[in-house]
Amino acid sequence: SGWTDSDVEIYCHPWTVLRLCTAQEDHGSGKRLLRVRYRMQSSEYLKVLLAITAGIALCAIGLQSLPLAVIFGILSGASIALWLQGRKLAAWAAGLVEMLALDMGLTACEDAPAGRPANRQKAKQQRLSN
Repeated sequence: SGWTDSDVEIYCHPWTVLRLCTAQEDHGSGKRLLRVRYRMQSSEYLKVLLAITAGIALCAIGLQSLPLAVIFGILSGASIALWLQGRKLAAWAAGLVEMLALDMGLTACEDAPAGRPANRQKAKQQRLSN
């Protein structure tokens, strides 16, 4: 149909996808508010790896096999490491989007909800000044 749940998808890493959704509010007199939502999701590759890991876990439990339990542990650790690497790259990409917005002359809202990029940047600036 041409409609998607996101405006932009950034494949930061083969294992993770950063999805950006935007909404624009027109407040008249040339004033607009652009809202951006970031959502990180696992890619199909990571979903397949997790399904294989779950299958190995079930086999290790059912067969009471130590080698399969070791393989499960290794794959679980690899999955977590890949997810964390993807989070790091997704945060970098989100910061890049914010820098591009600032370069375009856009300003961040001061009263963004807690945990949003504007407040994280403000908190970071406060830590640096202390």
